Amino acid sequence: MATLNGKFYRGAVGNTVLKKYRGKQMLAIKPHISKDKMSAGSKKAAKTFGKASTLAGYIRRSLLDNVITHNYDGTMIYRFNTEILHALNTSKNPQDQSYEFAADAFDHLSGFEFNVNSPMRYQFFVKPEITLTETLLQVALPEFTVPEQVKFSKNIEHCKLFIMTTMVDLQQDRVRTCEPQLLEIDYSYPSKTNPAHTFEFEVLPGKLCIVAFSLQYYEDTFAGPFYVNSKEFNPAAVLYARIAPGEARSSS
Repeated sequence: MATLNGKFYRGAVGNTVLKKYRGKQMLAIKPHISKDKMSAGSKKAAKTFGKASTLAGYIRRSLLDNVITHNYDGTMIYRFNTEILHALNTSKNPQDQSYEFAADAFDHLSGFEFNVNSPMRYQFFVKPEITLTETLLQVALPEFTVPEQVKFSKNIEHCKLFIMTTMVDLQQDRVRTCEPQLLEIDYSYPSKTNPAHTFEFEVLPGKLCIVAFSLQYYEDTFAGPFYVNSKEFNPAAVLYARIAPGEARSSS
């Protein structure tokens, strides 16, 4: 889509690009490389890139409503695609282009921030303990104090910690989500100790389990709690990413 910027249009329309050049309106044709002219290596790279983009999209959408929300930063999709592509490239057999995923093939996703403007690591200072078996994933939070370990902005009194697990069938590029869970946390002064809490998710053997969590804040108003997260402030991140032990079975 092209937009008017002053006297000139900028953007793409169909297979053309409108832009300003030396004070004049320019119209250019988008470059196109025929698949027939691509090298074998380029075709393989393009196929892997397409697979990564598709898989990353499935994962993001599974986490969108309850954890990420639409308040992610403008670079998030590109950054997440890149991380998934890295995992595929490092797990690909160059001989036959098949994939052999080690249990820790996606470990580097841990700590991925969905909004770089408000990193989760600057808001949440509680270190969970995570255990994963063939059928169960547990996220155990120890005792923590507020506001020392969970940060609140001025006038904000309430917070909900949302946590969710997405299971990925890497053989079929299919995603299944577990029911999201939440923990309500209230601001306190003087500081208050919150009890330990454990989240449990039923998982499937051999599936990639991605745990993401976010902090969603609320301000007290005359009309009730008002949700304050925005594009500028939305702490959300990947907490854990690992393939469950056991042999993967086809998803139904």
